Amino acid sequence: MTARNLLILGFAGVTFAQSANAGCPCITAAMLPDFGISGNLRPVIAGRTYDYGPSYGVGTCAAHDETKQPFCSVANPPAWCSRSWCYVDTGTCDMGLPPFQSVYFNNLFYSYQTCGTENSFDSQFRDSTSSTARPLPEIATVASNYVRDIIVNLENSEAELNAGSSTGRRLEHDAASCSYDSTCPCCGCSTDSRWGSAPPLTFQQTLTLEGGGNVPGIDACLGDIVGETFQRIASSEANAARVGYEYYGSAQGTYMQWPGMEDCSTTYDPRFREWYAGAAAGP
Repeated sequence: MTARNLLILGFAGVTFAQSANAGCPCITAAMLPDFGISGNLRPVIAGRTYDYGPSYGVGTCAAHDETKQPFCSVANPPAWCSRSWCYVDTGTCDMGLPPFQSVYFNNLFYSYQTCGTENSFDSQFRDSTSSTARPLPEIATVASNYVRDIIVNLENSEAELNAGSSTGRRLEHDAASCSYDSTCPCCGCSTDSRWGSAPPLTFQQTLTLEGGGNVPGIDACLGDIVGETFQRIASSEANAARVGYEYYGSAQGTYMQWPGMEDCSTTYDPRFREWYAGAAAGP
């Protein structure tokens, strides 16, 4: 990966979710037109369209992402690729952790909890049936594995996007077509008394550039990729009553955060933060 597009990732205060809720059924394929979707589900990821077929995320709980490009078709896919989930109707769900809005299809919401997926902390450290004490480094390993998976996706995507701009493969058009949600103004941000002094947040990621300028196309695509991966992790590990952040920065000064935050600063630059400088200068 080039020094110009060095990518730095950070996790802070990772939190974990509650158990599955059976009162939140999967939607059926027949319901998709009600959400503005007909035919095969074709997500656009970093400017590229993928055909996931007509049953992706609908009908039943399953590991719908398993083997799907671009994240889960690799030799060592992220852990969430094999986890069970489905799209749900938010009007019928009664859950502590609300369903997450799909990054692929804005009218659809998905849930891991309704399919029985239990977060890592509860399954490893709050198992009432186990008499064995588990060492704390195990949960740190879960987080570090998540980071490693994201880094692999970012590095591969960054190299491909840059190669396209120099080899005539027209991937630069893909980069130009990537859109993002800005931190200012933040669409859908809100406050919650349970979050204490945390600023207005949204369960979508937000992306911004130092000085408030337009985010470069490649950074917008990479933000799309890391944001989708962040949200998959959060949707199976988060707890809506507590706030934990996942964040990303590039050598061009672009900063992405999940959960998204309302921030209109024109002076914030991730490259001068300790988490970025330490990772960039360290081993």
